[in-house]
Amino acid sequence: MHLRNTLSIIGISAAFVASMALLALPGCAVNEKTPEAGLRVGDATVTASVKARFLDSPQVDGRAIHVQTLDGIVVLAGMAKSHVEKTAASEIALGVSGVRMVQNEITVAQ
Repeated sequence: MHLRNTLSIIGISAAFVASMALLALPGCAVNEKTPEAGLRVGDATVTASVKARFLDSPQVDGRAIHVQTLDGIVVLAGMAKSHVEKTAASEIALGVSGVRMVQNEITVAQ
């Protein structure tokens, strides 16, 4: 459990640093007063939060599920061992602040 918490903190920190680095790149600057600025940072935070929750969950293999977020819409992809795991992934993602909708494209292994 301690390893999962450590990995969660590392993942969230990495996502935050990456999102801040994007704002600092020349030619890629985003005006903080535009809606796009809030969405970019917000979406990165949502993605990191969903991944962290997956890593903390005994129901979901967070390493096998990919997460992308755009404007609060989370897209899940990858492989689940069962329909229960696929459903749990959606439920966990929906419980994260900032998630407006979940599109579950996870494939269940046969």
